Amino acid sequence: FKKNQTPCGRFSPIASVPDISKPISNLLLYPNPAKNKLTLQFSSVIEKSTFEIYSITGALQMKSQLNQGLNQDVDVSSLAPGLYFLQIINNQQIITKKFVKL
Repeated sequence: FKKNQTPCGRFSPIASVPDISKPISNLLLYPNPAKNKLTLQFSSVIEKSTFEIYSITGALQMKSQLNQGLNQDVDVSSLAPGLYFLQIINNQQIITKKFVKL
């Protein structure tokens, strides 16, 4: 073999490991409108994700890590009544959903 070659051809001394996080698939929020608790239901198990809740004015109201699983309960009792945007963020995508807090 020639220098810097393998039986399969050239190689690179730099290796990378692909991110194996799954994209977030369908997300359902309920109840909507919510009073004290908002349930996030995913169609497949989520990993390495965070959520952020923003007010209608764009102010960050809440931020936390999501546990691995299909369903997550979020305590929204401290939020004032109004319209909010929930963002789920992982390494591959961001999903934004609206909900109403009573």
